[in-house]
Amino acid sequence: MHQTHHLRQQRAKSRQTAIKTNTFLWLGIVLLVTGIGLWLGMRSTETETVDSGLAAAGSPAPAFQLQTLDGADVSLADYKGQVVVINFWATWCPPCRAEMPGIQAVYEAHKAEGLVVLAVNAQEDNDTISSFITQAGFTFPVIPDPYGQAVRAYGVRSFPSTFVLDRDGNIDTIHQGQITPEDLETIVRPLL
Repeated sequence: MHQTHHLRQQRAKSRQTAIKTNTFLWLGIVLLVTGIGLWLGMRSTETETVDSGLAAAGSPAPAFQLQTLDGADVSLADYKGQVVVINFWATWCPPCRAEMPGIQAVYEAHKAEGLVVLAVNAQEDNDTISSFITQAGFTFPVIPDPYGQAVRAYGVRSFPSTFVLDRDGNIDTIHQGQITPEDLETIVRPLL
């Protein structure tokens, strides 16, 4: 009988310990999730504050100098006086890949009118980029950004991101996410 009473006490203690452990575990999870949410909220605010001065519609486009896949130096200043579409993309990004044929079509339709497309690739190696571009048959200039210089200058936070510059080198439009050829056409036509 004493042994039965002792077993009941041990079971009761085990249940209390389990309840305390579960309570502390759930409390820890709630605090962790809350902390992450607060951190992301502060980080998002900081990013927006920092990025807002880098590339905003109506402001001069941030300058950059990179090299093409062939190793030729290219600077944004080289395209002064033309309407420039800067498209930040990556081969691993499905929406980037999906929008590129439409960008190619708009480029082909308007390059004689002074439209330039600069496809700035986000930190991939030249072989990966070249293979994709060659296979797809795109003819607009492709510029690797191996160290993220242009990505940082423009405050790009997601891919694809498209910036359309007017002939004076000012940012006319910023489009985040996949852009349709119809939307791109609507944006560039008045600038040409």
